[in-house]
Amino acid sequence: MTIEQSPYRVVVTTTFSSSTGAMEASRLYHDGLAHLQAGQLAKAVSSFRQAIAINATLADAHSHLGVALQGLQRNDEAIGHYEQALALQSGDVGTLNNLGNALLALDRPDEASLQYERALALEPAHVAVHVNYANALHAAGRHEEAVRHYRQALAIDPGFARAHMNLGNSLRDLGRLDEAIACYERALAIEPGYIAARMNLGKALQVADRGEEAIGCYEGVLGLEPGNADANYNLGLQYLLRGRLPEGWDHYEHRWNATGHVAPRAYPQAGWNGERVRGTLLIWGEQGVGDQILHSSMIAELAAYADSIVLEVEPRLVPLFVRSFPTVKVVGLGPDLYDGRVDAHAPLGGLGRFLRPGLSAFPRRPQGYLVADDTRVRALRSPLKADQRVVVGLSWISKNPEFGQRRSARLRDFESLLRLPGCRFVDLQYGDTQIERAAIERDMGICVERLDGIDNTNDIDGLAAAIGACDFVVTVDNTTVHLAGALGKPTWVLVPHGHARIWYWFAGRDDSVWYPRVCVRSQIKQQPWADVISAVAKELKHSIDSI
Repeated sequence: MTIEQSPYRVVVTTTFSSSTGAMEASRLYHDGLAHLQAGQLAKAVSSFRQAIAINATLADAHSHLGVALQGLQRNDEAIGHYEQALALQSGDVGTLNNLGNALLALDRPDEASLQYERALALEPAHVAVHVNYANALHAAGRHEEAVRHYRQALAIDPGFARAHMNLGNSLRDLGRLDEAIACYERALAIEPGYIAARMNLGKALQVADRGEEAIGCYEGVLGLEPGNADANYNLGLQYLLRGRLPEGWDHYEHRWNATGHVAPRAYPQAGWNGERVRGTLLIWGEQGVGDQILHSSMIAELAAYADSIVLEVEPRLVPLFVRSFPTVKVVGLGPDLYDGRVDAHAPLGGLGRFLRPGLSAFPRRPQGYLVADDTRVRALRSPLKADQRVVVGLSWISKNPEFGQRRSARLRDFESLLRLPGCRFVDLQYGDTQIERAAIERDMGICVERLDGIDNTNDIDGLAAAIGACDFVVTVDNTTVHLAGALGKPTWVLVPHGHARIWYWFAGRDDSVWYPRVCVRSQIKQQPWADVISAVAKELKHSIDSI
């Protein structure tokens, strides 16, 4: 989400005496202004510094030096000069505004707010300061106050497109999506070429589950700026979600330049182009553990494309992958590049554009493609099945940094499933779940067992064995569903409504082309997880009765 500041260039008020030093300071100062206006920031910095060296009391020189430094992203230095300017000329609204902007750029919103408050006390109707103050309040999570100041700015200047867009951002974070969308649309009505507003509108439409309209927004951005990586990437995700795979994979390749995405591995060899490699093809993992498990479903097919395959993955996956892909050399992914032979390389998430051009290209492998440690599975399953109850594995929390809250349920939401007769429940959730499990045992008299000797977070091979010991799995969208699906375990995955539904659970489907034994059960708008799980409990009971 893009928030934009309103810069304020300081009004020149400096007067100079007729002395030789003062005249030279004046010449250097005005040279700095000319460089600043021409966008020659480094030259501006030099001229202003020379002027200040002659006369350190030039408030406007300090202020404009701050502007030049801020333009060079040297915000700490800019702050020092703004403060010197204010010590010399305390009531300058422009300097206060720019000081606030520099503090906000350094993620110091509370300090920035103080400067904007000082500026507004001097000039209450200053539109740019109201907008920037609202930006600081937004950054501090004070969205209701931010909305008030954006509205004050717009009452003064209704045609301020940036204020409409930023107001939309605060409304979106308050969950007032319809109002947010209307704000973005007003910004675009004022300024049709406003790319940030069009991008934010697309994202808001995604949140509102209006994906086709979001596609139109991203396509509109690309019509104005074809190389926009964020628009390409988001458009790719929307195409993939709808099963438009060739278009989706093409745009998905822009992810490396999209905001917040990690950099690719810096191998000097040629990237794989989908043709046969005479030698070693290195595939390196990207994104999270679940994504690496999902995309590894294509690894076995690579044997036809190279003499040998090396697979770099998250180190916790290595034991499981070594067993599952015996003809592939599996190594742990670390900061250093693989030092063996490499003739071509590719990211794991990029294989789909060569191997999955359409939905018909997905093989049906009901038994899965990963292999759990059979010795560990049998050791775990034997005591679990001692009383012949059906063993159901549960996982209810996602730690995804962006969508984890939307994907997560509470263990208490599983009550209808936990009360199924003849079942024994196993905790497959990573992290510490003791408090929730103890509360369920206290309130419902039902034990959700944590298996001894298995660290669900760090021992992925052990977690795979625990899943293998279960008869069924019910989980939210996290690593557990990928492990269970890849192991061929009958599984229900609870998929959230809206933009938190990740693309590989393709829209409009209740099955998974990646994992044939996974049933996708989607939340509808504002539906409690307990209702979704209640429906799953009925399906699970039917499956148990059919055994």
